[in-house]
Amino acid sequence: MLDEPVAGLDRPTAEALLAALPEALPETALVIALQEQDLDLLDSTPTTVVRLGRTAEREHNGKRTAEQVRG
Repeated sequence: MLDEPVAGLDRPTAEALLAALPEALPETALVIALQEQDLDLLDSTPTTVVRLGRTAEREHNGKRTAEQVRG
């Protein structure tokens, strides 16, 4: 689990870091928490996206569901 690993990095460094993670850890499931504006830094489409707020929207294999988030 990486919590905002690109916070404070310039765009080229952030892109390089996110591209290197799957290459360095090919058999590892990566869970990365990013701010909405950083999603375009990803090289490939994530397999699952969870958006947090009053509801959590989950997208997996092109299907989207929404659930209430307590807290």
